[in-house]
Amino acid sequence: MNSTDYTANSLGPTDGSRGPSRRTIMAVAAWSAPGIVATAASPAAAASSQSRITLAFDTLPTVEEFSRVPSFVLTIYENGVPISTGSHRVIVTLHDGLEWGEPGSGVGGAQTLASLNGRLMLGGIGTPAAIASTEASEYPIIAQLESDPTVLVAGSIRVIARSTYTVTWASPTLLNGFTGEALAAATAVSATRDGTATAGIPVSIEPSAQVSWTSGAQGARDLVTGAKGEIDFAAGTFKPAADGLHTLTARATAAPEVRHTLEVFAVSRASATWVKDSYVRDGALAMVIDIGAFDGPNRMIIYVDGVRWDETYQGAAVHGATVERRGPNAVLSKTGPTVTGGEKIEVFLAPRTPGADDAGAVKIYTMTIAVPPADASGWVKSIESEDGRIVVVIEKSAFDSANRIQVRHDGVYVMETYGGSAFQTGVGHGIDGSTVRIESADVGARKGSVIEVYLAPGKPGLASGGRITVARRIIS
Repeated sequence: MNSTDYTANSLGPTDGSRGPSRRTIMAVAAWSAPGIVATAASPAAAASSQSRITLAFDTLPTVEEFSRVPSFVLTIYENGVPISTGSHRVIVTLHDGLEWGEPGSGVGGAQTLASLNGRLMLGGIGTPAAIASTEASEYPIIAQLESDPTVLVAGSIRVIARSTYTVTWASPTLLNGFTGEALAAATAVSATRDGTATAGIPVSIEPSAQVSWTSGAQGARDLVTGAKGEIDFAAGTFKPAADGLHTLTARATAAPEVRHTLEVFAVSRASATWVKDSYVRDGALAMVIDIGAFDGPNRMIIYVDGVRWDETYQGAAVHGATVERRGPNAVLSKTGPTVTGGEKIEVFLAPRTPGADDAGAVKIYTMTIAVPPADASGWVKSIESEDGRIVVVIEKSAFDSANRIQVRHDGVYVMETYGGSAFQTGVGHGIDGSTVRIESADVGARKGSVIEVYLAPGKPGLASGGRITVARRIIS
């Protein structure tokens, strides 16, 4: 630490609350350099063994114009040794062009601040005073003990021309995941300074209110780029706390207006149960959706073989499907396009509102419609009702086949056959030559009841979504 003694008179007068006058500051500026120490002691103190207090800036930073000055420290020494206890009040005076607070605050001049254990933190974020700079130049800064303004240090903060920054999230710029779970995808931020991707570029990463870091912490973090000008975020770094569309914002710390946003779309795991059923009746597709999900702020998009069939939002079908409310479910149906079997149904939850693209959508349902053999229209020989029971006669070859043939009464499952066996028939089945008779228990079949026979995908015991009608009768 270099030091030079000066008398108070050699520095000119002070004006009390603002510390040294502008004339004093400019005089100091003529000889000052970062970290130069100026002290003054009375003749009595110089001739005695009393303690000698000095001040020094450990390092004075260089900062880009119109940017926040990074943290730096003023240290108080006693007889050349840093003080480690107590507090001193220090008057810190900025030359015109430096400001207290955020850039553009317009607040300059002197501030009286308290040191802690011999140190006074300046600049940065969360310190007693952040200093902001304006145009490129050298700007004097002076610190004086309030109790003895003759004890002072002067230096200058160098302000350089501001760089040009870019900040960009890696593609894709919309991630998706499940509420309450860490995002499974990795991502990264890249940054450049004056067109060059390089290490050490400060970037602030700020998750929105409903996104936390995996640790549970929220709020912005200040990071710096690595060797390739990138900051990598491994899978599991971020966790959305609520359904819906959220954001991760990356900002250049030195130029906060330079930013790029990564969107995060989160859905509940429970959404996998929102699509209750799907079936084809006489070429028309029907989708059964949980009524609460249908009425809620959920944008569900239904595709058939990759073509948008319809979408739902806040209790409405947007593209013309008929909606029938049946207790806990909403049944959407359309007569076109005709579905003949083999088509793939997919349902996605998507961000934003109908009309927007489906980037970031999460698939919650997929099913392939069963494909009826060419002779399926002849499988069912008769459909009758007897005392509330349903009796269906089908070809024995169809009964013996690996086709899942299902019978429903007013849309409710009754019984089925597969591989030569009958399931849930209640009374049983009888074989008569080339046909098989299957009979249900009393299900309340009566005049007006709708009896339908479907070919369903999979095997008995599995969900039967994607089934397609092969016969239908209204009991008369």
